[in-house]
Amino acid sequence: MKFLLIDSNTTSNIGNAFFYEGVRYALKHTVAGAQVLDGAFPPYNAYRLSPKQESLYFNYADYVGDVDALVIAGPVLDSRFEDFFGPALRRARKDGKKIFLLSAGARKYDQEEFEHCSKLLKEVQPDVFISRDHDTFQQYGQFAKHAYDGMCFAFFVAEYYQGYETPALQPYMASTFDFGAEPDLTKLQVSDIEAMTAIVGEKKGGKTRSLKGNLSFLFDRKGPDSVNGIRIVRPAHKPLRSKYMIFFKKNTFVAFNHEPYLNLYKNAKLTLTDRLHAAVVTLAFGNPARLYLSSNRTRLLEAAGCEAATKGIWKADLAALAAQRQLQKNWLRQTLSAIGMPVTSEAHGV
Repeated sequence: MKFLLIDSNTTSNIGNAFFYEGVRYALKHTVAGAQVLDGAFPPYNAYRLSPKQESLYFNYADYVGDVDALVIAGPVLDSRFEDFFGPALRRARKDGKKIFLLSAGARKYDQEEFEHCSKLLKEVQPDVFISRDHDTFQQYGQFAKHAYDGMCFAFFVAEYYQGYETPALQPYMASTFDFGAEPDLTKLQVSDIEAMTAIVGEKKGGKTRSLKGNLSFLFDRKGPDSVNGIRIVRPAHKPLRSKYMIFFKKNTFVAFNHEPYLNLYKNAKLTLTDRLHAAVVTLAFGNPARLYLSSNRTRLLEAAGCEAATKGIWKADLAALAAQRQLQKNWLRQTLSAIGMPVTSEAHGV
């Protein structure tokens, strides 16, 4: 079985790969003989193209081709849903392909967005729909043939990425801020991290595109490279960004491959961040995290019982997460079997 997964542009947000890899993992271990092939996501947002520039782009994803299913994942239910995916979804439905929306989320969750997205969903009727938050499920699950009130596939990271230890680097924390200034880290203590006490100067979560946040980011040019024996590593989640917007503090890390980021979060004593999926994978690995972000997208934390990470340092209940993952995997396997796909046995699947 061939699945065409329309990957987002991870060079403009490396965190997108965290849930795409979760989707890939689930499909390959649930469907017998599954091949998950990468498609091309339009780079309109990555390059912030003008309408004229967008008109010059050849959207290869529109030509679905010889596959069994088209898979779209992430917070795609927004005002550009028709522009990005309309032609591909219609072609897939016309050609008799299955349509999957997995780890699906919205952006604004308002009436205008709902009317825009529901029109296309009513037309193509996805075969399988798994939301990453309850509100998305309530709004859009009704338009799919099979729908599940699920959680983000990035929470599957501990299953699909084993990683490796880095004892020579320990102890360290990750400070990942792309939209605003990092909090005061001068009083950081290992004992405070282990106790999950209020160890840093508090700051409010900012918005991803606010003028205030952008200005604070631009003027936040200094910061310690270590405090009280704890190294501070600073991953940047936007590799495509100008070098002048990335390299201005010690221990800045950037890569075009998502796995080094995962390994950093897997071994970090703590992650402080305004990047949603940096917090998600840290929590899924069982490490403490604090998310400084004011966004509708944080609703996906509620689905995993981790919404407290937006209020203070938090560690996930790993047993509860594992139970939720198992329920989601069971539903996916049963549903794929019901729509005629060859599934793996539970003993050999995910």
